[in-house]
Amino acid sequence: MARKNRSPRRSRAIPRATFERLVREITQELKVCSGEDPHSILWSADAMNALHDDAESFLSEHFQKAHYVCENFKKRTLHPQHFEMAQALSYGTSESSQAAPREEISSASLTPV
Repeated sequence: MARKNRSPRRSRAIPRATFERLVREITQELKVCSGEDPHSILWSADAMNALHDDAESFLSEHFQKAHYVCENFKKRTLHPQHFEMAQALSYGTSESSQAAPREEISSASLTPV
């Protein structure tokens, strides 16, 4: 049976239902902590899709950078230190320097695993 008037399905690393459940859970926790009604925020389908796309892009890029660091140390398994080093190296770019405050990372935390 052919689908009509729908855009083709995109393959995603994180299933849609799982991602939406997580976003709604985080939203409710934030609203409860601020003392507001936890059901006062509603997500449109377009907003949820945009957030899902951006989250997957961010995670994919982060894993790719960590994998690159891992390969440079001639390792086969990703470790937290590889993610830390990838994040530290990313602070030199204009896009990531605005994303998070710069933290000092000691040379001991950047040693190969």
